This record gives sequence, structure tokens and C-alpha cells, in this order.
Amino acid sequence: MKLIPIKCVNLSNTISYNGTNYTSSTPCIIPYSDQRDANIKYICINRCNNFNKLTGRSRVINQIFHLDYDFNILASQIIGHNFRSLGPEGIEDVRLFNHNNIIHYIGSYKFGRFNRGTVGIFKRDLFDNTIINVPFSSDPNRWEKNWCFFDYNSELCVIYQWFPLIICKIDFDTKKLILLETRTMPNIFATLRGSSCGIKHNNQIWFTVHETTVEQGTKKYTHMFAVFDINMNLIKYSCFFQFETDREFSYGLIIENDRFIISYSTNNNTSKIAPYDANYITNELEWINVQMNK
Repeated sequence: MKLIPIKCVNLSNTISYNGTNYTSSTPCIIPYSDQRDANIKYICINRCNNFNKLTGRSRVINQIFHLDYDFNILASQIIGHNFRSLGPEGIEDVRLFNHNNIIHYIGSYKFGRFNRGTVGIFKRDLFDNTIINVPFSSDPNRWEKNWCFFDYNSELCVIYQWFPLIICKIDFDTKKLILLETRTMPNIFATLRGSSCGIKHNNQIWFTVHETTVEQGTKKYTHMFAVFDINMNLIKYSCFFQFETDREFSYGLIIENDRFIISYSTNNNTSKIAPYDANYITNELEWINVQMNK
């Protein structure tokens, strides 16, 4: 099914950075307050791509928007990268997460043919590029890249993988992921990967996750809500849904009293934010109830 929003705000744009044009793509939105401007309610980071047809690869920079309650742009800024030190492509798939009033980011970058995870404190104009290793990976070169932050027992933790559910925390001193728990999940999660960070709502933790399939040589993305209790026992998950089309991706999720806010892209070249009525999400989607314990 396709979710029906209250409205859809299109923040898509093309920007020039150091003589190169970039097209905005997948955004991540989080709540944000700025003492200098009470109108600012959200901050949004956009992935911006420059696709090279000859190599088939993209160079990525990121764009920041400060938004009001209705998602009007109040300020914008570009975060460039030192491509020489990061490799040719820059930091992509950036998610923002507020933990104890400190905004952290999590993203990935290419190391040769493989992905590496980078995390750190979001400083508006730069990434401090702490590269995190995964010592428990069975293949030192291939890591799951779509890590998701969440608050677990008052610690900043990540979900590294969804089947089985692998919960970790980050050791910033050793620059490693520390495996905390591994949990059994329903078989439907076997093909799922992370999308949004975990959002606390009514003593629950909500995530969006996604599945990628290939039909006639074309990727198709479908999405799902996964809801846990505060001890990370799975409570329920939704039916699969889409926003607009087959090729779309989503990083941002906000849950307010009366609305869910989701940021997503379509065809890797749009940046959109859509609020949804909370009753519509909780009552009109099909839900599968389950209780998974350790």
C-alpha cells in the first residue's frame, strides 16, 4: 500500500559546490531547537549526489536545512568533504540522532569496493570522521552499512543488523562496535535493513526499516514500521508500504502527538518531507502483534 500524507513538502534542489553540480536526495529530519530563533523546529540533512556516468559512481556532499513547523526553510548550509582523505565519494546515508541533547551523526563511506561506518558529533559545518570498525564481522571487508542509533538503557546504542537483531554500542576510544546482545526475530526480518533511527514514543521505540527486491533488473524498495518496548522486545510490525514509487529511500522519522513525520527521496533525486495523521498510522495500517523476548 501507499501511505497517504497530510501533505508533502518538496525540498528538492540542485546546488553547486567547488564548480560541481549536485542534486539533492534522501533527507533525514529530526526535532531541533535554536535559542537564537524560536521559529526553528527541525533540522534536516540532505544527501546531495553528483553521478558520474562514466564510472557509474556518485560523489556526495551534504546540505543542512533549518525548518519551521510547516517545513519552510529558514536557513541552509552546505557541508563539503575532504574527498582526498575520505576517498572519492564522501559521506553518504547520514542519519542524525539527538542523545542527551547532543546531536550525533552516523553515515558510511566507500573504502575501495566496501562500505565503512563513520560516526561522531554533528557540528553543523563538518564531520569529524571517526571510522568505526566491526571486530565481530565474519568478513572483515563486508559490513552492514545501515546502522541505526537508538537510546537503550540510557546509552547511545546502534542496531547493526536486523536478523538476528544485533544490538551494539560504540567504543569511541578504541573506535570499535561492541556487541551487546543478539536476539531472535521473526523470519520476515531476514531481508530487512535499517532506515530510521529509533524514536521513543509512549514507552515504545519505533523504527522504519526497508526491504530491497529486484524486479526485471530494477530495484524496488518497500518499508515497514517495527515497534519495540523500552527493553527492545519486539511488540509489533506493520504491513509493507511505499511512499510514492518503487525506487525510494527514507532516513528520518519523528513522532509527535498528532502526526508522524517521515523524510524520504524518490528516484535518488528528490528530497521530501511528509507528515501523516497519527491515527491513520496506528489505526489504518495493518499490524502484526508479537512479543519477542531475549
